[in-house]
Amino acid sequence: LALYEICRDYVAGYVDIFFPGESIVSDPAVQAWWQQLNATIPKSGLGALQTKDQVVDLVAQIIFAVSGWHSHVGALTRYLADPRFMAGKVRAGSELADIQSTILIYSLNAVTGFNQPKLLDDFTHVYLDLHKEKAVEVFQQFQKSLIALGGAIDSRNESRSMQMRTFHPAVLDTAVSK
Repeated sequence: LALYEICRDYVAGYVDIFFPGESIVSDPAVQAWWQQLNATIPKSGLGALQTKDQVVDLVAQIIFAVSGWHSHVGALTRYLADPRFMAGKVRAGSELADIQSTILIYSLNAVTGFNQPKLLDDFTHVYLDLHKEKAVEVFQQFQKSLIALGGAIDSRNESRSMQMRTFHPAVLDTAVSK
């Protein structure tokens, strides 16, 4: 939850720079994006876009999912080594993955296995020139909060028999990987 809250604060701060108040709700491009999400995932529960918080919450959840959550549950390579153990599809009357399923799951693992930039890397060069100084300030606060979270995790790990590192900002990638 601490990581999610840091992601949410970052998104809220960034959105506030370009969409003061609730102006994001009336932006045609954001409305089109939101409507496309609803059409693509009709049972998502997103509903109509009515508040800035809806956008902030969703984008924060996406950042959390592709960085922290995927770090926690995405390390599958060791489980895929034996197709009798873990398969991409369940087949009636079979305890072993077929060749197609095995190749598909290996391919998925391969394309998500590349190292990605870390959340703590410097991304200030990719911000738009418009309001760049404010955006960089919000980003730097995001990273300071991540570093503080890493310190808190390190402190808790001192008393654990098995360290918990999957949500540690020092190891988090900016995208689904590994």
